[in-house]
Amino acid sequence: MDITKISIKRPVAIMMVMFIIIILGAVSITKMEMELTPETEMSMVMIMTTYEDAGPEEVENLVTEKIESAVANVENVESISSTSSEGSSMVSIEFNYGTNLDTAITDLRDKLSMVEATLPDGCDSPNIMKMDMNSMPIATIVVSGDDMTSDELKSFAEDDIEPRLERQEGVASVDIMGGTEQEILIEIDPERLEGLIA
Repeated sequence: MDITKISIKRPVAIMMVMFIIIILGAVSITKMEMELTPETEMSMVMIMTTYEDAGPEEVENLVTEKIESAVANVENVESISSTSSEGSSMVSIEFNYGTNLDTAITDLRDKLSMVEATLPDGCDSPNIMKMDMNSMPIATIVVSGDDMTSDELKSFAEDDIEPRLERQEGVASVDIMGGTEQEILIEIDPERLEGLIA
């Protein structure tokens, strides 16, 4: 017998089954936990290395390529991508889903310790960071003003906005990016300097 014939012959039984399914669905929805940002584990690790006063090509040849070749032999690596910019190298490693990241990071540290001695002088030790969705920023606020300069906007954000946001319940940290940094430029007159030394 097919479902159509059963439904015609026993309408009450079919209605009862439908009501049971609807009730179970409603109960399941009320018991289901929902989060705006659910906890998810990304199988991705980033290796950041700082090499100050070095150009992108120099960073690529002396730092990034060495790190890439060292971590390529780690188990369960799915893909490796890198970005070399002025003064810094960033290598992203994606592992196969289900890989234990703590074990993978230990393996990465072992491989990097062997390469660290071959990195150029002035290059910082590679810093391994596990990508965590729960530590990602949940809000980005842009501050602008027609009657304020970029220096005034930055100081307003640092002095007024940042302390107020940090005092709010549940806020872990507030980072300010952008604006201009004040710097002092000292120009030396070589002839006068020689006169003072002599």
